[in-house]
Amino acid sequence: MDAVISNCVINLSPDKPQVFREILRTLKPDGRLAVSDIVTNGPLPEELQKNMEAWGACVAGALDVSDYITGLTDAGFIDVKVQPKGDASDLIEAAGMKGKIFSAKITARRSI
Repeated sequence: MDAVISNCVINLSPDKPQVFREILRTLKPDGRLAVSDIVTNGPLPEELQKNMEAWGACVAGALDVSDYITGLTDAGFIDVKVQPKGDASDLIEAAGMKGKIFSAKITARRSI
């Protein structure tokens, strides 16, 4: 494939490194990844990570930004970029995590 896109789905996977490897495998050389996903700025409290309602709200499975970047680069992606976008402040405030959870545009590509 030339490109893989995803809209807030990867954070729902319990095995994100496998997701990243499979995406890379399906891409042609110089293929692109463009993802919108929920990420964190720091670890989430354990009780939130185990909360099924928070999983359904795309919060509990969110990766820390640095872990997302590391996961993609470990899978073999290059030019990984994470840019904050949007605002989910009502959901974030309800979870008591203001300033720690945010939506991001994540792009990367497979090397040639």
